[in-house]
Amino acid sequence: MENKTEREIKQEIRELTLSYFNKGKQQFAVNTAVPKITFDIKGNRTAGQARYSENRIRYNFPIAKQNYESFLKRTVPHEVAHIIQRTLNFNSSPHGIEWKRVMRFFGIQNPERCHDYDVSDVPTFRRSQKFRYSCACSKKHYVGKAVHNRIKNGVEYKCSRCKQIIKYNKE
Repeated sequence: MENKTEREIKQEIRELTLSYFNKGKQQFAVNTAVPKITFDIKGNRTAGQARYSENRIRYNFPIAKQNYESFLKRTVPHEVAHIIQRTLNFNSSPHGIEWKRVMRFFGIQNPERCHDYDVSDVPTFRRSQKFRYSCACSKKHYVGKAVHNRIKNGVEYKCSRCKQIIKYNKE
């Protein structure tokens, strides 16, 4: 890939998505609207996601940029195939017979469920940090950073079961 801008890459992915969608819609005679295309997936696990209920395809731009050619050949048809597959048979398995049939029509002879892209330069998605607390009845309580900071500043939280103040486990 030559030095393309983020805008150019996203536009090419959008155009390719629409091209696959129109081919699939015509071939399988499905009656569904063009899906919304967004680039809002974070982290280094998920390259793309089809949300049939929202008629939306989500992509992970950092993974797309780092694995550009392969992303165009594998992830784009993969997600479009999900939209077509759910229109063909709503109750079918996400990576089942209908999905594989659509993928083969798109030219992917050995469709795979998951990507194996190089994600070494893609930032990981950090979930919010949790802090472990306990109480007199030994119930484990997990709180977020905001509650943890309030407790450090003197606010007391009680267990709903034993009604005792929860204490921080520094383990």
